[in-house]
Amino acid sequence: MVNARPTSIPWTVGVLDPPGMSARGGQPSLQNPPETLGRPARGPPLSRCTDTLSPMAAQHAPDQSPSDVPIASEVVRELAKCDSPEKEYWTHVSAQEELPIAGDVIAVQPPKGLDRLIEHLPAGASGPVITAHVTNELLRDPELLDELRLLVSVPDKRCYLDLSYIFSRIFEPGTRSRTLCGCPPDELTRHQLSFFCNILKQSAKQPDRAFAAAETIARYLVETKGLSTILNVYGDLTVAQRKAIIEKLVLPGDAQQREAKRRGHGAEAALAATIATLGCRIEPADKAAHPMGASDPNVDPSTFELAPRNAESTISFDLLIFDAADKIRVCVQSLVQSSDPGQFGVEKAKDTRNAREQIDRFNRASPERDVQLWGLLDGVGYSENKNGTINRMLSDVHAFIQLKTIYKSALALHHLGLAHIRAIHFDENFYGATSLEHMSHYVPDEVKVLRGDKTIDARAVPAGMATIYV
Repeated sequence: MVNARPTSIPWTVGVLDPPGMSARGGQPSLQNPPETLGRPARGPPLSRCTDTLSPMAAQHAPDQSPSDVPIASEVVRELAKCDSPEKEYWTHVSAQEELPIAGDVIAVQPPKGLDRLIEHLPAGASGPVITAHVTNELLRDPELLDELRLLVSVPDKRCYLDLSYIFSRIFEPGTRSRTLCGCPPDELTRHQLSFFCNILKQSAKQPDRAFAAAETIARYLVETKGLSTILNVYGDLTVAQRKAIIEKLVLPGDAQQREAKRRGHGAEAALAATIATLGCRIEPADKAAHPMGASDPNVDPSTFELAPRNAESTISFDLLIFDAADKIRVCVQSLVQSSDPGQFGVEKAKDTRNAREQIDRFNRASPERDVQLWGLLDGVGYSENKNGTINRMLSDVHAFIQLKTIYKSALALHHLGLAHIRAIHFDENFYGATSLEHMSHYVPDEVKVLRGDKTIDARAVPAGMATIYV
């Protein structure tokens, strides 16, 4: 059942409001009709914010004056309203560069073998001559494969998938019972680029196979990916021009591909770290330190207990939050997309709807538990298909968290009785009077809202565009 959207101001889906409180310690009940599920509890009204730096802003830019605030923040502060889930999302959306990268991304090294290849390439060489030259150079330096695919803008995965297919359709020299990669064509085994480099490195032991592999790769790059044209153009450049092309165009594109895979995990680590700081038990327990290393926990939807993965019966989440009785209270799905999510985003929206339906079904049968579904949603990629992806997910989760609104997780946990927040200080360089008033509706009545240079004697925890005090 999708939450109906009330027309009253301001509407969000993050925290449930007083009309939905159950008799159990004032905790929100999911048995309310959809109209009350969507409206957060009101906090103390806020007057027009000042230009004073919040504690979090001061921590990151102690010498910054209001006039030094980046123009993007000024625009957000003056024009953003946050008076609907969609407007709140796009107000707080993170640019790709703002999403943290999990783990260490191996830097792409400047090409070395490419310079040698260019130096020995005959002037005005045509396709067959270039193919033969590239074949010989690949045998001399197998790592040249990675440099050449970068030069023709072929991503790592695209390259090894193409070569896996091609090699499974060519006989190994001297036999008609084995393919060049050793895999039958009716299985199409995927091989990493290192696999093809290793074949090239065996030129001393298996010269015929290594030569066939080098020639196949050279033909793929020259005939299919246009390498001959690029090499002739590249060869006419000065050394300084080649260096600029590699450093400014070729290497950054490949590095961006590698980093994009890790940015969603970086956001998960940031959320997990905040929740762990509040003293809540999470699963995976080491999500904050090792966001890419832990397997996603699986839940039995009939009991909402941890269970071994079963594709037919369990639900997978990125993060689980437990109460003091060691019962699952919050299930988090991470759906961060810094680029066009395509059909994948549409399918993930369907998965979110299914998870919400399963949770609602469980809550109707076990109202004493009140399990919630949260979405860690962020990224500009959803702008490609708002109605098919982000707009659907915003209405299907009990709360949506973004990198800039991680503080909402702390406030929601306070509502659920899983954490105790004493105060919050919104970043007044980011929030204007209108957006600040709407975001303050997430703040429970008993949590103080600090302004200007006000602070309290409590531990400050930066959490996106606010600092919470615990």
